[in-house]
Amino acid sequence: MTVTTKVQDTTPPDFTFTSLLSGGELWPPDHRMELVATLSGVYDVCDAAPAVVINVSANEPILSDGTGDGNTNPDWEVRKDGATWEIWLRAERSGVSSRIYEISVTVSDCSGNSRDAKTTVTVPHDQGENE
Repeated sequence: MTVTTKVQDTTPPDFTFTSLLSGGELWPPDHRMELVATLSGVYDVCDAAPAVVINVSANEPILSDGTGDGNTNPDWEVRKDGATWEIWLRAERSGVSSRIYEISVTVSDCSGNSRDAKTTVTVPHDQGENE
């Protein structure tokens, strides 16, 4: 008697994605780089090294000579420190609007399973009339 067993991985990887900002805002817009989120605890049952993709985008272009942007770049960095990825954003925006950053994370295993997360960070134009 022959028995054939097929093992199929249907479980996506697990991870912890943590936003470090209260209210999702970077303030003041003083051009500093700030650690805004981390990704850690990446684990998959069948894949010892799941693929991690972190994308950052903004509603404003990276302005090296624009009004109010401080002539600084890069505007974001992803750094890996051991088993933790750090997402750093620059606290700046153009002089006429708010900058909205979107951070998206996808972790995929070799079986094609994936899990996503995302967050938004705003560098407001101002803090309102009463502040």
